[in-house]
Amino acid sequence: MKSKYQTSARSFACSLLAMGLTATVFTTANAQPVNSVISTGANVGLQRSGPIDPINGFPQWYQDKTGLALELLTPKSLAELTAGYDVLLPTDTVYPEVFPTSWFVEHFYYMARCIMNVPVSAGAGAQTGRCTVSCAQEASFATGVTKPGDQIAFTRIRIDWRGVPYDGDYIIETPYSTTTFTTIKAGDRIFNTEDVGLAPAPAGFQLSLNSKVGPYLTASATPGGAELPPVTFEGRSYLADPVALTKVTGSPLGANRNACRIWYVGPPVNNVTPAPVLLSESTDFNLFGRVKTGAMPSLTQIIRASRTFVSAAPGDRRVDVCAIAPSTLASRLPGAPASTVAQPTLNVYFAPPVNTNGVLSAPAVTPAVMNRSGTQYSYQSAQYATRAAMPTAVTVTDGQGGVFTLPVTDNIVLASCVYNYTTKVLTVNANSTDNGALLTINTVDGPLTTTKSGFNYTTGVLPFAPCDVIVTSNQGGINTIETATTKK
Repeated sequence: MKSKYQTSARSFACSLLAMGLTATVFTTANAQPVNSVISTGANVGLQRSGPIDPINGFPQWYQDKTGLALELLTPKSLAELTAGYDVLLPTDTVYPEVFPTSWFVEHFYYMARCIMNVPVSAGAGAQTGRCTVSCAQEASFATGVTKPGDQIAFTRIRIDWRGVPYDGDYIIETPYSTTTFTTIKAGDRIFNTEDVGLAPAPAGFQLSLNSKVGPYLTASATPGGAELPPVTFEGRSYLADPVALTKVTGSPLGANRNACRIWYVGPPVNNVTPAPVLLSESTDFNLFGRVKTGAMPSLTQIIRASRTFVSAAPGDRRVDVCAIAPSTLASRLPGAPASTVAQPTLNVYFAPPVNTNGVLSAPAVTPAVMNRSGTQYSYQSAQYATRAAMPTAVTVTDGQGGVFTLPVTDNIVLASCVYNYTTKVLTVNANSTDNGALLTINTVDGPLTTTKSGFNYTTGVLPFAPCDVIVTSNQGGINTIETATTKK
């Protein structure tokens, strides 16, 4: 039977997980509460997540702030699965996986695992206990079963130590954290888990970027030394041979922290707390992670692709394209210098992309280099002779493997929106860049009126002043404006 303490602790943790916050769960063998569990090491070592895989619904990769990116570890071959490069449960042996019918519940992007042998009390003879530390980035499902729409991606630091040898306090160091456990009794089990990112997708996929885990540890000949090149298997690159133990480098807490340690603080003597004693230490890790190679797309967003009919020359038909693209890190391999931040060059194609089974590529038309100021980009097409000749969509490439597209619509320009409390009439001044568009004035309760573009829109008597007005177009455009009021 669970104690009251166990039940309340689990409920508290579940509440945190539902909000995507850090959840720390601590248990002991005798199920008694402890005075405190203090964990430090607030690192922010991850940079961004990759595009969502259209098949399984998870980010295809995560990148740390050195530029190193790791792919979701799904088996690429039966040989890879058998060799242990994919971190899976022993029962997960099916290849190939098919989503969602034969898709394993738990996958990883990254794991660094360290096992420390810990001496036990003298009364137990020469035996030793084992403390396992896992630092990972995982992909799973909120309900614990494979279910589309329940995808979660999170980081985890887990400490599992059975059979603590002495009464007292313990300090456990990992490459990413320092955790203090107080008032521990001999024979207790320390089982401490810190998860960040357990929130619904897609927003939840970004939460783990702000966790303690990161940057990714890489293999090294000495703890904290130079990175070793990746291990190659079937033409793919990995952080290390997952079966072999390796030293690591890359801890954000310093070169001396590329290890796991247990410090013991005994009971006070004459009211004086003794200095911590190093009980166990290990610099041997198993590293798991498949390195993403090649170009990585930028964070480009096409904000608008709109038809423009110049009012002074009604026959002048063009397409305006606006985009934003913050600077991003290029990918790198272990052993290579850290990547530098670069601003992408965007090329616009005034045609839809080529879509091959969900994979987009640039169309066979001549592109134009978009104009840039900071992170903002824009470009206007040449004139089109007829409306029918105008493209239905545009394509933008970033020179880093990213291909982006957006349908061409009109752009709705809203000059004013005023509600008169005396006449109870709403007047909206709206226009479309497409002189053939029909605009509809909407509130959250539905449409109010439809008419041609280029006029003031006056409604009938309305008993209320809508907070916002949404104007939509039959050419695909949409815009929102707040309502101003008057009594004149």
